[in-house]
Amino acid sequence: MLRWQPFALLFGIAAFGSLIATAIMWPRRRLTPAAAAMTVAMAGLAWWSATKCLSVLATDLEVKLAFETAIYPGVCACVAGFFCYAKGMADRAWTLSRSAALLLAIEPAFAIVTAATNTWHREFYAGAALSGSPPLLAPQPGPAFWVHTIYSYALLAWAMFALVRACLQAPRSYRGHFVWPLVAVVPPVIGNIITVSYMPQGKTVGLTPVFFCISAGACCWALLREALPELVPVAGRQILETISDAVIVIDRSSRVLDLNPAADRLLRRLQPDAPPSILGMQARDVLSIDRALSAGSDAEYTLTAADGQRFDLNVRHSALSDRANKVIGWVLVVHDVTERNRQRHELRATNDELREQLLAVERLRAELAEQASRDSLTGLHNRRYLIGALDREVALAAAERRPLSVVMIDIDHFKGINDRFGHVAGDEVIATTAQRITALIQDGESAVRYGGEEFFLVLPGCTAEQARQRAETMREVCVSSSFIIGGQPVTVTISAGVAEYLGSESPAALIEAADQALYVAKSLGRNRIETARVTTSSVQK
Repeated sequence: MLRWQPFALLFGIAAFGSLIATAIMWPRRRLTPAAAAMTVAMAGLAWWSATKCLSVLATDLEVKLAFETAIYPGVCACVAGFFCYAKGMADRAWTLSRSAALLLAIEPAFAIVTAATNTWHREFYAGAALSGSPPLLAPQPGPAFWVHTIYSYALLAWAMFALVRACLQAPRSYRGHFVWPLVAVVPPVIGNIITVSYMPQGKTVGLTPVFFCISAGACCWALLREALPELVPVAGRQILETISDAVIVIDRSSRVLDLNPAADRLLRRLQPDAPPSILGMQARDVLSIDRALSAGSDAEYTLTAADGQRFDLNVRHSALSDRANKVIGWVLVVHDVTERNRQRHELRATNDELREQLLAVERLRAELAEQASRDSLTGLHNRRYLIGALDREVALAAAERRPLSVVMIDIDHFKGINDRFGHVAGDEVIATTAQRITALIQDGESAVRYGGEEFFLVLPGCTAEQARQRAETMREVCVSSSFIIGGQPVTVTISAGVAEYLGSESPAALIEAADQALYVAKSLGRNRIETARVTTSSVQK
């Protein structure tokens, strides 16, 4: 049975207000751990106030006591929520870990179970009676009640201590964020002390949730109006303290106003004898940089520390402006690029060395290719080279419609020279003849040792008649220049066959034609030049 009580209105208002605050905080619960904790605290207050209201309205002793013991889920949620709220306000990087949540749940679970089973053991409330008119509940606290009360006050005391310490350590402009929660906790603590002191005599109804509701409202206001908008600067400061780049704030006169730990470490490496506090010093004195600053400028400096160590620093300047867009200072972000530059220089040196090695390999490859296409005795190109060279010249002659002739040359009676004077003398004859031939070769023409005592000439731009005259000149030079072999002069002559490209012959056909013309020259007595024309079936003189 329920009966109207004036105190019920206060609890009803507190419950309604707590529900509204919970609804407001619920969408913001993910912004910070403090906001989530306050959401839990407000939900606990709503439960606490609602069950307290029903306890006051009830007239039966057992019903009143049942509602009185039902308040403890809300009480425990409220206390734990305020504790986590204080931790989150004091340390913006704090989060509730799983192990901490389990520890915080131990005592509430004990209190709720003990209160719910009080009729069996009487450890939470030793007894209860009705006092006054309208009747108020006057419970007799048991040992478990006092354990819960002491634990709750200890948790709140620790929360207040964390807020006080954070308030003292915070910059002056941020201290207001902690003062509001500290002041807000005082009324419910005092009210709860009065309630616990006079509750057994039935002289008070226990207005602690009402006081907590007022305090929670103040904390929510502080959290939403002041603390949350400032989370970004606080988080930014924490980021500055953890990043590896040096960040230095200077005013217009280049005095250091602020710096992060990375900047302090860097400046002390550059200036080991710097005073304990670098704030207020001239930036040029500690950073050794004296240059006009411009917004967004980016420069690199090489500085030498007191111990002789060199540092490569990339310094970026950003202007700080007031509301009138007037420059009031500068932010210097200093990045140590010493290691990066060292690696870059090493990489460049390695690349240069690799490039030199590649060039050396390419030169060696070219030399090997040249050696592979050269005859070691005469220094002339060999038959392998002739195949590619003649293919190219035939293609050019066909494309440009220009003349092309080839000459096959053979040293006359060379076998007799070898048999009479030996292979050493024969090699000398071959080498000297090659020199006499190449002395008459012009740019763009090729002389090849075709094999043994045979040579092959590729003469671009020459008709058959011009090639014959060139070969005749070479024959006359050989006739007029004798060899001294075995102490006696020996005349060595040559025979040659000339063939001209007429527009449809293949390189192999040209070689065959020149060879056939050479055969004719040798058959006619040697020491002569014969010309052939390529046809599909024969060689025409």
